Amino acid sequence: MLITSSREEYLYSLQNYSSDHHTAEFLTDKIDEIVKKIGVNKIGAIVSDNASNIAAAREAISLKYPNIINLRCIAHCFNLISQDIIKIPFAKKLLHRCNTVVTFFKVSHIAASLLRNMIKKKKLKAEHLKLI
Repeated sequence: MLITSSREEYLYSLQNYSSDHHTAEFLTDKIDEIVKKIGVNKIGAIVSDNASNIAAAREAISLKYPNIINLRCIAHCFNLISQDIIKIPFAKKLLHRCNTVVTFFKVSHIAASLLRNMIKKKKLKAEHLKLI
């Protein structure tokens, strides 16, 4: 996936590597091929999760091409953190209670109507409650 400076996203290539071993060397070679095809001066960063093999590949590419920044995907980091947080009993209980409130408003047409009217009256951006 490529993202341009104007935030447009493009799928550059789709390959099936399911029968290959995803070693750092293999991933480095595949990333390097793409960097060379696109042009090293047209790439600012490589972003991925932080599995050891891909982290090593990002590092190798950054060492070979100093203009390419080695970045971990922040969305993936937040996902991992949130998974850990909801394992904590307090957070799990809180999430369960929030979902109970949302379910109440979803099954009660009168409560849902009152909620929608209050959202409009207070000029809130949310249209309705959502389950997590």
